[in-house]
Amino acid sequence: MTEVRFNAVLFCDDVRRETTGKDILIGVYGGDILVNSFPQWLPLAIWAEIEAEKPGHHTLLFRLTYADNPPLNMKAEMNVSGEGPSGVSLPRLEVLVESEGVLALEVRRNNEEPWRELKRKQVRKRTSPVLPMGGHRPGEQ
Repeated sequence: MTEVRFNAVLFCDDVRRETTGKDILIGVYGGDILVNSFPQWLPLAIWAEIEAEKPGHHTLLFRLTYADNPPLNMKAEMNVSGEGPSGVSLPRLEVLVESEGVLALEVRRNNEEPWRELKRKQVRKRTSPVLPMGGHRPGEQ
């Protein structure tokens, strides 16, 4: 894929757009995606910074895979100005995670191209309690 380059791809809980055009990323997964138990519905939004070699209309096909589940297919139509990188987000999803596994996002321009992986995240069950800011349990110094 040479027409559109992905500089960054982030998985998060939600993406919102300000009236100024800036994106607000909520609950960004910096490492593995940790859940308290299985099965669980996982809110998932995907944000990417892209650059296009040529300005104009671009159509991209995305596929989200998880463990042995059938893939979720999405199509994104976007207009890129060609004035540097642009932030784009895919519609928010709810993904049922029933066991530990790998969540992977792939992209291609058309059905003739092979899928190209953009991002993968391990989904695991949390093994320790979530500590408050500062890393101490309540009452500890």
